[in-house]
Amino acid sequence: MSQSKTRRHQDKPDKLNFFAQKKVAALARQLVAADHQDGADLSGGSSPRSEAESLHDGEPLTAAFLKRALDEQSQRLVATWQSSVAELKRDLQDVGARTAHVEAKMEDLVDAHNTSAEHIKSLTDQLQKCEAKLMDLEDRSRRSNIRLRSIPETVLPADLPSHVHGFFKLLTPEIPADMLLLDRLHRVPKPQHIATSLPRDVLLKAHYFH
Repeated sequence: MSQSKTRRHQDKPDKLNFFAQKKVAALARQLVAADHQDGADLSGGSSPRSEAESLHDGEPLTAAFLKRALDEQSQRLVATWQSSVAELKRDLQDVGARTAHVEAKMEDLVDAHNTSAEHIKSLTDQLQKCEAKLMDLEDRSRRSNIRLRSIPETVLPADLPSHVHGFFKLLTPEIPADMLLLDRLHRVPKPQHIATSLPRDVLLKAHYFH
């Protein structure tokens, strides 16, 4: 009786070990089969069967088999990673080349913009000087100037605009007030041959002179 119990206790670990080996072997074969299936999908064809794939369910799992399966799996993973890394490097190099080209173009555009801005500033300054000279020449010319006489000296310079506007309103009441715009209004020096009792003339320049 004790011998049969002892035999059963000895058989039980062997059975557990056998079932554990079968489960581990099945998992290893599934891993290898899935990896080979991925390799076949990527390459467009079937890959050669390895020694691990040719094992039957009844064959025991050995350390050599497991090592070979793990080596095959690691080699495929390394190859996949290397291919992905190489592709990423190519993409990064392409992006870097395009970025360098865009930066070079931007530098050219910035230089051209700065040059154009300097030319525009120079031309603007020249135009302003020409306008100032033209205005000075127009002011110094006799065109559109009107000389008024006999305005008493008692009319102060600050009161000259209102006095002249009232004078023109009496002479030309049909002209609107906004058309009686004066660009310049001041007294001029009196010639030496004019009597000192006579007031100085008033010179004005009408903006709308027709």
